[in-house]
Amino acid sequence: AYEISTRDWSSDVCSSDLDQDKLFDLHFLSGNLGDDPSVHRQIIRVFLRTSAEIIVQMEEKLLSGKMEEYRLLAHKIYPSLKLLGMEWSADTITRILSALKDGADPASQLPAFRIFSEKMQKCFKELQAFA
Repeated sequence: AYEISTRDWSSDVCSSDLDQDKLFDLHFLSGNLGDDPSVHRQIIRVFLRTSAEIIVQMEEKLLSGKMEEYRLLAHKIYPSLKLLGMEWSADTITRILSALKDGADPASQLPAFRIFSEKMQKCFKELQAFA
């Protein structure tokens, strides 16, 4: 299983932490999988097909307080975020998980999650150009 490393972050995730100009880095993808554009397109297509639904499910689990199910979904999407060089999104997921592990109320993490979700929607639109 892929482990998400946690660091000693505060439980707050403010919007300025997530306000990155670069939503993803396809050079990072090349570094991991080589320079074949057809492989890149295939990876991006799979990511686009699966990730939007996972994010919707994550928000539902966060809203309903089902933290174990939220954690499982976070671990499911995390490797894809790292593969596509979406450091800001992987960091956000890790920060939210860390805050929840430290006992934060799930509702307190909704603002950070919604910023993450909005940025991911922008990412999806931009990535569709590469798929």
